[in-house]
Amino acid sequence: MDPGFYVIDIDGTLVASHSDKEGAAPTYKHGFGFYPLLAYLDRTGEPLAGLLRPGNAGSGTAADHIAVLDGALGQLPVDPRTREVIVRTDSAGLSHDFLAACRERACRFVVGHALTADLASVLMKAPAARWIPAVSADGSEEREGAFVAEVTDLVDLAGWPTGTRMIARREEPHPGAQLTFTDVLGYRYQVCLTDHPERDVAFLEALYRGRGRCECAIRDSKDTGLANL
Repeated sequence: MDPGFYVIDIDGTLVASHSDKEGAAPTYKHGFGFYPLLAYLDRTGEPLAGLLRPGNAGSGTAADHIAVLDGALGQLPVDPRTREVIVRTDSAGLSHDFLAACRERACRFVVGHALTADLASVLMKAPAARWIPAVSADGSEEREGAFVAEVTDLVDLAGWPTGTRMIARREEPHPGAQLTFTDVLGYRYQVCLTDHPERDVAFLEALYRGRGRCECAIRDSKDTGLANL
């Protein structure tokens, strides 16, 4: 079924090099190789664009994200001004320049946001009635032990594009999961920013969580040649 919109996933991945190939460099995981930034079309898993980068490239480089976004848009048979296009990234894509570029290109965005101690405190104080059940990635059923809430009015988003909203999810951790200082009241939290006007907060959170499919697409790319870059 055609959802009526296109989602472009942008993510980076490390590709190891076992010899001193041109452009290879040490990586943040203490390996050696490349750190390409890639874009995929969510509805099909097709690669749309990519930027070859050395292993020491920055994760959150706005210029690289913008270049890959432009390459991806050039591959789509639609105009974002007439057909909705949503750009989705993890927190590496969270920069003022990149979100401004999305806005300039008439694309919606849904981007991960780092969870700080101050933000965790805000989420902990959010009214209980605000949290509603999360839904599965396809929206077909409620996600047991998981809840979502919009907390836009509880944080300062003045520096981001007009209409930016903050969506949070809290979820009971899996047995044996290691909690961190930002996991409070027995929940694990995740936060994202979006400028999408959809009123269904559970849908927006599921939309962000769908970025996991990009990781599967990257894995497929590695299995079919990317790992031998």
